[in-house]
Amino acid sequence: MYETLLVVHSALRWLVVLAGLWAVASAFTAARRREWTPADGRPGLFFVLGLDLQLLVGLALFLFFSPITRAALLDLGGAMRSSASRFWIVEHPTLMIAAVVLAHVGRVAARRAGSYRAGNRAQFWFALAMVAVLLATPWPFGGHARPWFRLPF
Repeated sequence: MYETLLVVHSALRWLVVLAGLWAVASAFTAARRREWTPADGRPGLFFVLGLDLQLLVGLALFLFFSPITRAALLDLGGAMRSSASRFWIVEHPTLMIAAVVLAHVGRVAARRAGSYRAGNRAQFWFALAMVAVLLATPWPFGGHARPWFRLPF
């Protein structure tokens, strides 16, 4: 089950990143043309839904299935001294939860405003959410490397 959830979590990463870029670009376009239409909100909806699903899978991994977090939570003091353990126990979950909150704020701000200002607000919050996602993702070139694509076999 752990390996399956890890593959799903890894694949969802790409959907979230693509949806986030689409949401930021769509909000930017709406802000430039000074008009916000219901169609402009769809990319933000997909971004928020993707983040919500990613959060659920991530929480399942974190709380129930990950041997990394299980071992780190048994010795929390030792885990905080290791940058890799600290990343998985504190930094990754905190930044990803912040990204979910920021994306939801952007979605609500876009829905409440009926003018081009909605595009400005949505663009701001979606961009902040994307920064949090990109900072918290364990890229292959980073210190907490994970493969670009995790294969199920």
